Amino acid sequence: MSRATQAEMVFAKLQQERRTLAERQEAIENELRAIAERLVELNVIVPMMEAQLGGSVSTAPAAAAAAAPAPAAPKRTGKKPGPKPGRKKPGPKPGAKARAAAAAPAPARRGRRRASGSSELQDMGIVDAAIYLAQKHGVASADAGLVQQWFEEAGFKTRKGTPNRNSIYVSLNREFTEGAKKGRNRISRPDKGKFQFNEVSAS
Repeated sequence: MSRATQAEMVFAKLQQERRTLAERQEAIENELRAIAERLVELNVIVPMMEAQLGGSVSTAPAAAAAAAPAPAAPKRTGKKPGPKPGRKKPGPKPGAKARAAAAAPAPARRGRRRASGSSELQDMGIVDAAIYLAQKHGVASADAGLVQQWFEEAGFKTRKGTPNRNSIYVSLNREFTEGAKKGRNRISRPDKGKFQFNEVSAS
């Protein structure tokens, strides 16, 4: 067998291997896209069903634990310890109450934690804040990762903290879907994974 024939066989083998790997890569990418889309749907559906069930699913283990009998208290033997007769319990030293009051931490405030961002921004929801910051940056469209970066830079937080990329994607995608049904196109989706911001809401 000549060297030219051997080279042609090797070339044909490598070419076939390249086609096979390209087909496998395409199949894996399609499967990953399908998984990501299904996960986005589940992230919307599951919280809605949990709210409709009134939390009965998540509280079932706690109810079972509450129904279990409590362990019996250990028996105590001997005399109950206490101060000896004739001795008075020493009281607090002068100034101790004042020092304790000064050292006590201030009670935590309830409600939304406000960071370094403007108060106007902190009063917005995820969708309104994304549209507001997109206009502020002069950007017509962005993906959820870029919106999360804007939130971190502006100090925007909800009651649960800075929204992550997945919650931002779910909120923007929900606004796009509901807006398309109602004819209110505040959010558009020109490309897969990207959102276009059309207006700023004052709500």
